[in-house]
This record gives sequence, C-alpha cells and structure tokens, in this order.
Amino acid sequence: MGLGVGALMIPSGLVLMGRTDGISRALVIGMVVGGTAQLASAPLQFIPTRMDEIRDDFMSRPASLESKATVREIENEWRLAAEASRHKRAYVGTTLLIVGTLNFSAGLSLLLAPEGILGMSRKTQYTWGGIMMGVGTPVTTIGVHFLLEWSLEETSWEAYRTMKSDAGSLANLRWPSVGVAPIPGGALASAAISF
Repeated sequence: MGLGVGALMIPSGLVLMGRTDGISRALVIGMVVGGTAQLASAPLQFIPTRMDEIRDDFMSRPASLESKATVREIENEWRLAAEASRHKRAYVGTTLLIVGTLNFSAGLSLLLAPEGILGMSRKTQYTWGGIMMGVGTPVTTIGVHFLLEWSLEETSWEAYRTMKSDAGSLANLRWPSVGVAPIPGGALASAAISF
C-alpha cells in the first residue's frame, strides 16, 4: 500500500507543481512529502522480526528424542515475543498517533487560518501547512495501523494457543475478529467471535 500510494502521490505532486502558481504549489509540496513518507516506510516491512529469529533457532536444532523440551522452550520464546510485540506496538502506535495528529492539526490550522499567523506570509503559511499535513497524514495512518493491527508474533501465538488441544487455561481470553477481502465486483466482510 505504501509503495502504491507513494508511487501515485509523488509523480502527481510533481506534475501539479509545474501547473500551479506559487501559493497553490505550496499545497502540492504536502503531496510530495506524504508520498515520500509512504515510500520510505515500505522497506520497514522487510526488517526481520523476532518470529524470524525463533523460526531460525527452531530449524537449526537437531531432531532428538527430547522434542517436548524443545517445544516448551520454543513456546516460551514465542509467548515472550508476542507479549513484547504487544507492548512495543502500543507504545509506538500511541507515539505515532500523537505526533501525526499534532502535525495534521497544525498543518490544517495553517491552511485554514487567515494570513499572518506567526508573522508568516500566505505562501509560507501554505507551504508549512502542506508539509505538516503531508507528514501528519501518513504518520497518523501508521499509528492507527500499529494500534489496531496485531503483529505477526501476536497473531501467530494467538492462533497457536487457540488450536493447541491442551491450551485450557491459556485460552480464557477471546477476542472478536473482523476481516475484509477484495473480491471481483466488490469486497467481502466477515466478523467472528469464539465462545
């Protein structure tokens, strides 16, 4: 999504920059900055996760008769990784949401306010407003994504806990799940809760 949005916003912004006057051009800068932020965030998806390390550790172990001890050790690492990921996700998501909302609000305020805020000219005010909105929009979106979407560690651990036959006491928390998938001619939405 980041690559697609960035690939659309940056060229569109550059084309519009050549077609607009000085004040309107300042608004287009927000498109270019926002598109650049989307492109810059895309490579972050390729950073190895803790689950990659756990998998590599598991695959490097020789098969042995003591497999129950190995399974318990991997389960413990997996659980700890899910817990750490949940805490980190909440912290990072909240921070990004606050920073993004502040940037977006300040940018929108500069764009809508009468000329002369902090002694700025209309062009400077529009430039800074466009830049701040361009930064605030993707940062807010990423913050919401962090807060609402579980990490790989969390989703895989929850699925494992749920499917494990002896999960008993581990499976006492049930969360609703919501999904949307594109299909030809529209989209398919689903909601489920286990009880």
